[in-house]
Amino acid sequence: MASLMLVESVAQRVLDPKLTQSFIRLGLGSSVYAVRHHDDDFGGIEDYRVREQEMTAARKRTEQDRLKSAVTAEHRWLIGEGPEPSWSVLPDPNPPEENHSISVGKVRRKRIRSIQLSPAFALDAAEAAPWISLANELWHEARPDMLAELVRHCWPWTANANGVGIDADEEPGELVYEWNDAFFSAALAVGVIDGGAGVEEFVYGYLEALPEERFFDAAESQLHTLDHLWLDKGLVTDLAAVSIRESLYRRLIDTRCWHHVASSRSMGIAMQIAGVVASMFMGHHKLGKGPICYVPAAKVEQANLLLPMLTQMVEQAPGSTFVTQAFLGFLEVSPQVSQMAYLSTSVRAWWREQGANSEFWIGHGIGRRICNWIDKAFLLPPVSPEALESADLAAVVDILVQCGTPLARALEERLAGARTLGGQ
Repeated sequence: MASLMLVESVAQRVLDPKLTQSFIRLGLGSSVYAVRHHDDDFGGIEDYRVREQEMTAARKRTEQDRLKSAVTAEHRWLIGEGPEPSWSVLPDPNPPEENHSISVGKVRRKRIRSIQLSPAFALDAAEAAPWISLANELWHEARPDMLAELVRHCWPWTANANGVGIDADEEPGELVYEWNDAFFSAALAVGVIDGGAGVEEFVYGYLEALPEERFFDAAESQLHTLDHLWLDKGLVTDLAAVSIRESLYRRLIDTRCWHHVASSRSMGIAMQIAGVVASMFMGHHKLGKGPICYVPAAKVEQANLLLPMLTQMVEQAPGSTFVTQAFLGFLEVSPQVSQMAYLSTSVRAWWREQGANSEFWIGHGIGRRICNWIDKAFLLPPVSPEALESADLAAVVDILVQCGTPLARALEERLAGARTLGGQ
């Protein structure tokens, strides 16, 4: 139902606002289900079968009664005979689990937790996520107050499910990828629509509370949403878009995983951080394909505002082929002479770290991609003689020649020819 309503919304078919509110509340509430409990008190196989049937029937009755009550309340509100219903209570998520990773040289002090009774209800987060996405699509412009109310209602469950406040020797008890993607996207949308205070609460406040690995997933979702609202819909100013990304960048580079990326020479990258690094460079991480930039060529001028920050990331992690590929993917959308200074800074950083490492420059095609970029930026369109004589261009070509890039000598000759023609 949520997917169908989302299709209707995207097709710009008008949905009744009050009926939509009811559907979303009911949809979220229907994602709560009665938990199956095991009963060891039975006398044999037949007795076990009978008991299972009885407990299954009891769970279904409980769920039906709860949903029937919710539907009745919504109907009374819609026909003007009752107050507007509140959001369904979200049952507590699974408690944290012990982290079984090996810790050398440390004696772990286990946290003593009280014994928790099995819950009567639980939330199917994957089933609930589409309803959060639907609310985001319908309300982030039309009813940001409703979206903010929903996000605030869902934050306590989200925080607990993602392990906010757990000990270092514990890990979250829930896997909530779909929920996190939907929730943090909605939180970013309502935050930027609300402005300064909203960004502090729904973006920085929520992300700051998360453990490191859950921060990566949430920040990735928020960066994709930020780019959509900024470049595609024009709902975020250039200043706000750059400021938010820089704030998330500062949190990212303070993490243990990023320190590892920045301090080592690596052809790959850890899965838990790959997505958020790709999203910093306005891309998706495609397994087996690396980072793929999604910026449309028509929006490159706006996206170029991020180049100072992205170049800093490259300088911090010059040994990471993944970061290199993400940066080049960004530049390759629409090669421009104005980007040359940032490319030159990056190539110098790679040369200092990689030297003439043939696996980096030739094996991974970095040198070839830079040569092609220079061709498109400087030789295909007419450029000024001053651009062809720039020190940044000369330095990059010199490095390409020194590292043995096969196309570099031919590129050097074509540039020399263009300079000769430009001087005539």
